[in-house]
Amino acid sequence: MVNKERFEWEWYFYHQLGIDKIVWIFPGYGGRFFDPNDSGEITMWGGGPTRMVKAGLATYQEYINPPIADYMDPSQLFHYPSWPDPDKFDYAGAKALAKEARSWNFATIGPWISHFEIYCQMRGLEYALMDTLANPEFLDATVERIDAIQTVMLERMLTELNDDLDIVFISDDMGM
Repeated sequence: MVNKERFEWEWYFYHQLGIDKIVWIFPGYGGRFFDPNDSGEITMWGGGPTRMVKAGLATYQEYINPPIADYMDPSQLFHYPSWPDPDKFDYAGAKALAKEARSWNFATIGPWISHFEIYCQMRGLEYALMDTLANPEFLDATVERIDAIQTVMLERMLTELNDDLDIVFISDDMGM
């Protein structure tokens, strides 16, 4: 569930200071709200808990026990129990949040689409990088599944939020 009070205070201060803001819109999943800036241990791709890792000035989130680190064959992916179900994303909640942001005259961005980054989280960074050479079939099969889920979610977001979504965020360099 979205902590509306937190957003209202933050947005109030941006508004009072006359500062433009781009509000991150991401649908909750399975009854839980996901804030990409503070996701803690919410891991809709399975696995967990997560930890924040500091690398120089940057920080990133990684699974302590990547859920598919022990998988080696693409056929094992059919038995992975934690693939997100696109129907369990809270599109109505995302739309309500976007409408609220727009009522403050803020721009909206979302959802977060990332293939290889999610793969790295699910597999572990070392295996994910090794898979590019040592197990490309597994990498391809997993990224295709991640893409299929995220494509359905993105299509639903674009359809259901319509003009309430200003920017779509797609990351990753997939030039393999």
